[in-house]
Amino acid sequence: FTGPMLAIFWLGMFTKRANSIGAFSGGMVGTAVGVYVAFFSSLSFLWPAVFAFASALIVGYLIGLPWPITDAAKRWNWFAITATELAEETQAGRLSESAWVPPTGPAAGRTCPERLGV
Repeated sequence: FTGPMLAIFWLGMFTKRANSIGAFSGGMVGTAVGVYVAFFSSLSFLWPAVFAFASALIVGYLIGLPWPITDAAKRWNWFAITATELAEETQAGRLSESAWVPPTGPAAGRTCPERLGV
């Protein structure tokens, strides 16, 4: 069952077309393909996860095609997240000097066990 689980993860991370219907149906088809390859074919024990992954990924993507791409899907995928600049980074790509603010207040100079009262 690891093939369909990885395919569902990849659908959510690397495609903008992932939705709940596509992920569920892709997972079910991938599981069925994996069970068939594992128990009703003469292939090696290594192949059920591969075929289950491929079928779940393809079916999940194809079922997600008719639905429009949502704004959340545009913002929350691997490519969109890695393309945005972090708030702590400057234009040169280094951390700015003001990115880390030292703690202030009564617990500023104490270690963690002292803060917890241990």
